[in-house]
Amino acid sequence: MAQAWMAQHGAPELVIANAGIAGGFDTLYAEDMEVMQRMLDINLRGVVHTIQPFLQAMLDHGRATGTHKSVIGIASIAGWRGMPGNGAYCASKAGLIAYLQALRAELRGTPVRVHTVSPGYLRTAMTAANTFAMPGLMDAETAARILLAKVQCGTEKIVLPPHIGWLQRALSLLPDTWFDHLLRGQPRKPRENQNKIQN
Repeated sequence: MAQAWMAQHGAPELVIANAGIAGGFDTLYAEDMEVMQRMLDINLRGVVHTIQPFLQAMLDHGRATGTHKSVIGIASIAGWRGMPGNGAYCASKAGLIAYLQALRAELRGTPVRVHTVSPGYLRTAMTAANTFAMPGLMDAETAARILLAKVQCGTEKIVLPPHIGWLQRALSLLPDTWFDHLLRGQPRKPRENQNKIQN
């Protein structure tokens, strides 16, 4: 598909890799292991497979023309620290953040820039079913405008909305015992397989 697209349009100026699903997960239940597998397949491997087919053409075109290209990976602030009941999603996004960090280092000094985007809560179909508080909830259109402006400025690590980044960084610095206590009793995302078992 990528080769067919480039045969018609040439190397892209930017690639936005936005493969993502979410769902509750509990290690106690064997049936939840397929949830973990699916999260890793889509949220992590899906992004890698989106980027890879375009990368060499972007490098070649950038070198030939002296222009910069952008690879944008959509991660999540959930990848900064594990959240109870959300282990599969957090693990997939943490892995993606680490992958994009490695790719950024590998491509440093080349025409391709790598941008890691860590959204908080965006108003999408994925968050519509959430029953818990979503601080900093942002419209997807607003987030897209901010994202593109940041990419044009060369910002490599982008948090949406920007002020949520400070809250999440503060949480990431808490000692584990404090963090665990803070989240004890908080609502969790329902297990994805819960309804399948009950029905």
